[in-house]
Amino acid sequence: MKSSGNFHQTILLGSHNPHKKEEVAAILSGFQIITPSQVGIQNEPEENGKTFLENATAKSLYFSQKAPDYLVLADDSGIEVDALDGKPGVHSKRFSGPKGDSAENNQKLLSLLEGLDRERRKAQFRCAMVLSYQGKALFQGEGIVRGWIAFSLRGNQGFGYDPLFYYPPFQKTFGEVPPEEKNRVSHRYLALRTIQYFLETNKFHSFETKIKT
Repeated sequence: MKSSGNFHQTILLGSHNPHKKEEVAAILSGFQIITPSQVGIQNEPEENGKTFLENATAKSLYFSQKAPDYLVLADDSGIEVDALDGKPGVHSKRFSGPKGDSAENNQKLLSLLEGLDRERRKAQFRCAMVLSYQGKALFQGEGIVRGWIAFSLRGNQGFGYDPLFYYPPFQKTFGEVPPEEKNRVSHRYLALRTIQYFLETNKFHSFETKIKT
């Protein structure tokens, strides 16, 4: 196991996505966030769970077993559209096909919602996160933010479905606001806040003591 200082300050993010690393690092500013490639892990587990939590758990445990000296944080997130019975859901990344990208995913979503008014375009971003250590899950958190799907792409900030997700309090899409504004309200922020609380409470320190003995 790494030193107590490393245990507290370094978190291995179970993702190779640079955008996700930036977002997590900005929110968990008191911790050093590293990626699997930085500890020699190039692969990722398959995401075949039926829920975001199942996928997040699988990823967190996978990387925790590969790198047992680190706290591992993994998430799975996506967009759920009411009119599509919660789809794309866990298939958000592959909505337009196995090799689809964000542009194709967004266009498919727009096509499916064509002709629907604002009331029928309600949607939510959902994020599930799991924190693990030495192959065991320690804690899980979830965040949900509600909004609706815009009628066209708006803005070039963020990534994924951000240019389509209209957030009423901002009166803009997530793609139209700077990352620091989005990070104060996003689904990932809300999930991370629960993780952060766990990390910073006495419960976590008690657990750390238990691990060491």
